[in-house]
Amino acid sequence: MSRSKALKLNMITSLLNELVILISGLILPRLILLNFGSASNGLVSSVLQFLGFSAILRAGIGGATRAALYKPLAEQDSVSINGIMVATNRHMKKIGAIIGIGIIIFSIVYPLIVRDEYEWFDAFSMVLIIGVGTFIDNFFGIKYKILLQADQKYYIQIGASTVTTILTTVTSIVLITSTSSIHIVRLGITIVSLVNPLLLSVYTRKRYSFDWKAQPDYLAISQRWDAFFHQLSYTINQNIDIILITLFVSLKEVSVYTVHFMVVNNISKVANSLVTGINATFGNIIANNEKDNLRTTFFFIEWVMMSICTVLFSVTAVMLPGFITLYTSSIVDVNYLRPTLAIIMVIVSLINSTRIPYQMLVEAAGKHKETRNGAIFEVILNLTISIILVVKYGIIGVIIGTLVARFMRTIEYSIFCMKKILRINLLHILRHYLLLAISFAVCYFIGVNIQLFDNVSYFSWAANATLVTVISAITVIIVGLLFYQRQFKYLIARIKRKTTKGK
Repeated sequence: MSRSKALKLNMITSLLNELVILISGLILPRLILLNFGSASNGLVSSVLQFLGFSAILRAGIGGATRAALYKPLAEQDSVSINGIMVATNRHMKKIGAIIGIGIIIFSIVYPLIVRDEYEWFDAFSMVLIIGVGTFIDNFFGIKYKILLQADQKYYIQIGASTVTTILTTVTSIVLITSTSSIHIVRLGITIVSLVNPLLLSVYTRKRYSFDWKAQPDYLAISQRWDAFFHQLSYTINQNIDIILITLFVSLKEVSVYTVHFMVVNNISKVANSLVTGINATFGNIIANNEKDNLRTTFFFIEWVMMSICTVLFSVTAVMLPGFITLYTSSIVDVNYLRPTLAIIMVIVSLINSTRIPYQMLVEAAGKHKETRNGAIFEVILNLTISIILVVKYGIIGVIIGTLVARFMRTIEYSIFCMKKILRINLLHILRHYLLLAISFAVCYFIGVNIQLFDNVSYFSWAANATLVTVISAITVIIVGLLFYQRQFKYLIARIKRKTTKGK
């Protein structure tokens, strides 16, 4: 399969998957809030975030293995592929065993953290129930995901994820409506989620001829310790907000954060799904030393990502407070409407999503060592600011720390890519982000002032959202025509080629 076809298939399946996740993410939290309350919702979210730190133990292995696999996969070098996969498999089994022990220890300690809001055994059993899924995914599923990603076959992994999400959603709805406890609901989700690693195992064992007795090539994945800092940074930054809110505020405030984050994060996933697999495409281009093609492809992806993110996140910034009001209308145990939290969280996600092309280019080029200091600095900055501000400002203080850290890391990624990989003048970055900021601000202020209806129902809210989306899209198209003419022409040329080929 060609690079373009693989990328297209990855994007389409990823988008469909994120739409499924979006629908599931809107249904389940509300059912949990209505049936179990904000504290239970906060408990589940808190445990999931704490267990998310288990990714630190496998940090680096994914990026290092993918980078090592690009060339042998392009050359169909089965000996090298087997050596890399055996080394990865042995490493992940050790990590899985450590994670299993860590989950048991955490299940004993965590209930002491939330003892003022939850009984010890209830918190203990919840950690174990959720932890089983985390252990199995690390012990059995990760190596297959890494291989499929490196081989530009994200669509297989995504397809398995989509099936699993649908099954877990249906299972959860059935259990909740049958008045099961929150623990039974989470146990059902854990059991059904085992479908994911099972499907990946069946496919990869049929598609690839592995020799698990081959000599492990630990040298090929030696960059895992440099990649470690990148994964460490990502894991901490993804989980630290809820951890700090759990420690310094309350589980109900965790629920407030997660309801906002649920919406914004799902929008981020929709945006990011449109460039799913692009790191494998970059890796293949770099492996074939196609320098001009790399620049052309990168600048096109950069513009597409900026345009999509401007529309999606400007609409989210305008419409999120109204949605939160409707979504939590029957919840009275805590105030969920936090406009300041909403706008800052949207900006954080906007910055994070627009940096994805740079991050993927760095990973594809295997430049983990050269950019690891930036990863360390991001963590230190985020933790320092968040801990200082959370005591006085609560949720807002935490999200401000995340905002500053994400912004600085994005600038570092961008400068590195321009100077060390693409070798382009740094004025490109200044111009690009200036246009991004102006486009977002214009779309936001227009959106705030053109809504035709009061957001008193989902129908009126959807009507306003549609209008705001159309205006934002028109604004972004105008910006593209004025300032990104080369990329716009490239897009038109690609469409014409596809249309001509179709005839």
